[in-house]
Amino acid sequence: MSKSAEERATQLQALAHKAFAQHSIRERSEGRWVLQKKHTEGEYAGKWESCYWTEIIVLSGGSLLVHGDISSVIFSHYSDDRVPENVLRWMGSHPNVDCYVAQKAAIGMGGSQHVQIRDDEVMEAEIREKVKKLRESLARECSDGLYLLLEDIETTLDEDAEGVGMLVDNALQRLDSCEEIEDSEDSAAYDTEEALEGEWPQMPKLKTMLTAARAALGLGLDTPGMREKVLQIFVQTRNWARHQWVLRRGSEDEYLSAWCSALEEVEGGDSHEALETLHHSCVDCEEYCDLGMVTDAKVFFAHAAIVRLCALLGEERCTGPESEVLP
Repeated sequence: MSKSAEERATQLQALAHKAFAQHSIRERSEGRWVLQKKHTEGEYAGKWESCYWTEIIVLSGGSLLVHGDISSVIFSHYSDDRVPENVLRWMGSHPNVDCYVAQKAAIGMGGSQHVQIRDDEVMEAEIREKVKKLRESLARECSDGLYLLLEDIETTLDEDAEGVGMLVDNALQRLDSCEEIEDSEDSAAYDTEEALEGEWPQMPKLKTMLTAARAALGLGLDTPGMREKVLQIFVQTRNWARHQWVLRRGSEDEYLSAWCSALEEVEGGDSHEALETLHHSCVDCEEYCDLGMVTDAKVFFAHAAIVRLCALLGEERCTGPESEVLP
């Protein structure tokens, strides 16, 4: 099941804050704190747990090292202020992992490659959204073109001959006023009788075909076989319009096809193959190289520990410290 980067971040943020919600300061020294929580039940009640124990150290140069029963993360760096609590609050003042926090983790760890991972679920969600937007764009262009207008004509034919005539007139006006569908260079004219006999050249002109259909409508659809003949005109005209449209949309269709193939592969659990598909297609590298790239969970947990420590230090200003102060 796919999830957006925002959904993933929200879930991780909640898990990280929950992991440190019961932690307290076990020990400290200048610019150094150890956070742990105590067992609340059973034979170990009141004793310190090792799960998620964390040490936070203010390094020279204004960086913050967070390590312990979590993956190590360094956040760099906080100006020239050497007051440890100020360096701590520099990161702790951000309640959640935002772009700034992630950037400082990337700097401290020596590059974004050390604090980012590719998440398959996020990648699937991003490709799915890309395919959705491409299809919507394709549909908008098609609905504005002649092709769907011709489909409307074919549909209306069985209901209202007069309505069909109006639609044909609209189609003819569209051909006169824009270049949505290019006509064949062949300028030969075909009369209504030839059109009704189905004697179509290999590349008929759309306007000629529609004009023939309009003239046929004038003869009346009650004439035996006339409705079928007119329908044949519309079907062939529509197919030609579709052919021209596809020729012009060829590169876009190939582009959409590549993304659809990538979506199928990532849905099947093969994100590497999805990237390979895009790599060997017409899709630009810049469009897919960052697909699914998100901030590593270790940054969320390290940052949550800092936020928790800041909260505990804030409480101490009112109640006084309870942890052991080391020399």
